[in-house]
Amino acid sequence: MTILSTAAATENGHALECLLATGKVDVDSRDNAGQTPFSRAAERGYGDVLEALMATGKVDINSRDNSGMTPFHWAVQRGQAGLVELLLATGKVDMDLRDDSGKTPLRVAVEWAEDEAHDAVIQLLRNASDDDADRTLLVSAPAAKQEVAVDILPVSGTADRI
Repeated sequence: MTILSTAAATENGHALECLLATGKVDVDSRDNAGQTPFSRAAERGYGDVLEALMATGKVDINSRDNSGMTPFHWAVQRGQAGLVELLLATGKVDMDLRDDSGKTPLRVAVEWAEDEAHDAVIQLLRNASDDDADRTLLVSAPAAKQEVAVDILPVSGTADRI
């Protein structure tokens, strides 16, 4: 892990600022898991770190780690509604990227969404498509999460495929 990755993963704002100020760090450097500092920060829910890294203008928002997960996948899986909104606001998130198990961020949202991420899940469903198998979201939602899918499917316009 690079010094920048460590600063991002531990939310060490002072170290992050100093490193970025040099202009000599690779903001998209990867660790052994293939994660960039941006991805590590998204996984841990550190919005201030994401904003600092995005301010460099050099961050690949859709970088994929060794498991195919993007920072957006991580934010969705961890139920980080604020980060989901922050990333969506960039207009650069590729909603169609799939991780190595074939899941889009939308699919991850349905499977992992918790109450605090409910609004972010609704936003995802309004702007994204279903998987290649053309399964409905209700079918793919785990039993414990089906009420989330039921609540949001009519909003997404996919209710007619249930």
